[in-house]
Amino acid sequence: MQDLPTGLKFYQEAVGMERQSTLRLGGWDEHILNFPGAEGSSLVLVNWHDGKTREYKDVPVKLVFGLQDPVAFAKNLAVKGGTVIQEPAPRPEVGGATVGFGRDLMGYLLEMVKLSQLGGSTASNATKL
Repeated sequence: MQDLPTGLKFYQEAVGMERQSTLRLGGWDEHILNFPGAEGSSLVLVNWHDGKTREYKDVPVKLVFGLQDPVAFAKNLAVKGGTVIQEPAPRPEVGGATVGFGRDLMGYLLEMVKLSQLGGSTASNATKL
């Protein structure tokens, strides 16, 4: 994450995650975020400081979030500086599940799926909110 303070603030305020810990591992730091009360899934923002040039923006990363209310999530995403590409809506191509797409501040793709409809046809590894 090129601008770590901004990235941390975004994932805490726009996405609702909490920083659980920070690890300093030689040439990089890992900032581990989880949803309150969630088990098993984490988002790790990495900040490299080993002197090598790295590309952070618009890399092929997709994060999938299983959500109680993807419409409210999308609205908050936009308010906090993210971009909504497709508003969450029922999508026939995934069996009618409510799915939307957005981008975070670094351009990473965010998929928003209604939690009760989350399954093999939409995503296999999602964080419950």
